[in-house]
Amino acid sequence: GGYLAGTLNEGFFYIPSLSSELRTEDYLNLAYNEQKNTVLVGDLNGNISMIDDDFKLEKQIYSSFSREVQSLYFDDKSQVLSYYNNKLHKFGLDQGKLIKTYTINSAKAILKTNDIYAVATSFGLFLLKDDSIQHYLKGTRLTSLAWDLKNQILWIGSQNGLYRIKPELKQKQIPLKSEPFLNKTGITELAYAHGQFYVGTAFDGLYVIDNDLNIVDHLTVKNGLLS
Repeated sequence: GGYLAGTLNEGFFYIPSLSSELRTEDYLNLAYNEQKNTVLVGDLNGNISMIDDDFKLEKQIYSSFSREVQSLYFDDKSQVLSYYNNKLHKFGLDQGKLIKTYTINSAKAILKTNDIYAVATSFGLFLLKDDSIQHYLKGTRLTSLAWDLKNQILWIGSQNGLYRIKPELKQKQIPLKSEPFLNKTGITELAYAHGQFYVGTAFDGLYVIDNDLNIVDHLTVKNGLLS
């Protein structure tokens, strides 16, 4: 049990209960490899480190691009790591080599939905499968992604609000509504837990929403939420 907390310039913390440990390197993103029982962390130099359950460095994946790892996603089933640091890379841990690189700019979040990868960027949403790429919401600054497994719907957070689509690669792209849900709230984070979505915003606190877009709860500064 316990928690792993990434920070911008203070490394990352492991918090088991009443004590904590700190690695002083500049780590930005975390992902968990359940099969290997290791944590994958991206740093400011574009590299990926693997930390074992004893909190020791097991291995590093070095990048030729010395820019920070802005987003990171790990698919435990296929043992494939996807990360962005100037370009989007897919790295096979079992093969120990780079599988594919995509020229996509400013990826803020990466998520796998069945066999399609979704990438939220500052320039819209990209859906990727092998050599197929489709681009949605062009020019929209996206921030976060979440996956409704039961209904097979991708939730997309943006500075404009919340969008939802069924991620499919077709010759004709799926039309999206021009007016998003929670319009102009400035969505910063999306998370799914216990059948509900938690939507963090820049200007209007935290929303708890069910699968049908009903607002279950809304926490703001008035409710004790930190500003």
